[in-house]
Amino acid sequence: MVGEPVYITHRLFNEGDGPLQFREGGNQRNRLGRFDDYNVRILSEDGRVVPAVDSSPNFGGISWVPTIAAKESFAHELFLPHWGELLEPGTYTIHSERTYSTRAGADDHWSGDGGTEVTVRAETTIAVMPASSEAMGQRIAEIGREMFAQVESDTRTQAWQKMGAIADPRVIPFYGKAMASRQYSQVSSALTALANFKEDAALTCMEGAMKLRGPDLVGDFARPELAESSADNLRQHAAHALSSSPNPKAFARLLTMSADSYPGVRLTVLHAIASQRPKDARRRVTAFTKDTSEMVRGEAQRYLREF
Repeated sequence: MVGEPVYITHRLFNEGDGPLQFREGGNQRNRLGRFDDYNVRILSEDGRVVPAVDSSPNFGGISWVPTIAAKESFAHELFLPHWGELLEPGTYTIHSERTYSTRAGADDHWSGDGGTEVTVRAETTIAVMPASSEAMGQRIAEIGREMFAQVESDTRTQAWQKMGAIADPRVIPFYGKAMASRQYSQVSSALTALANFKEDAALTCMEGAMKLRGPDLVGDFARPELAESSADNLRQHAAHALSSSPNPKAFARLLTMSADSYPGVRLTVLHAIASQRPKDARRRVTAFTKDTSEMVRGEAQRYLREF
């Protein structure tokens, strides 16, 4: 269905009689978290190439060496919206290609360098049905249940990623549930998604993180200061979300964080003021020149010179 995010599976089979190793990862530190060594092309049924999604910049990433037993396989789930948007109904052909660095055997010390290069190509088709508000509502509800269900972690991870790719305000209540959990990872992921919605309901959800403190968070923190540091990070994330929110009320909410105890939050507010330039921008920026943080004071002085 148009607008429904899906995964496709790129599978590497070991047809040999012994174990096979290959290097995985090393290029997934990009804005999408996409494994860029997979080359995915999507063609519509009339042969048009679906515009590719840009994942840059890329900062490398952790790599590791999986081992595939004889006659077994390794599957990598590819999140299709990270390679292209299927905006029209129809049948699409998906081409996936990956060059692997491989070696026969099972060596715990092999880094993945200097292996035999093997290029694997795969092709499949996907039928995309016309958009349906009713069907999408049902799908959102299903994905929402998976986000919080006691299921395999991969299923929950995929559910969160799918929900994040749906531009439908009916997803907002599920992010509200995540905010209410007070669990660091859920609140952080919810803030990222909520920043894309103009609805007041999304703004209300984001407000839930504006005053978080260490004792508010749910989780096992070795020391109280670690919980407090995590709360600082979430408030800064909330400030970033408010600064990019399309809701016209978000900027006013952000300004209320000008005196936050964490310098990162105050710096985010300062950047937003300098970028949006409200009528009283100079007065507000000038106030930051007296901030207790040298970094915040320096940025405020720089902005005043640019006004």
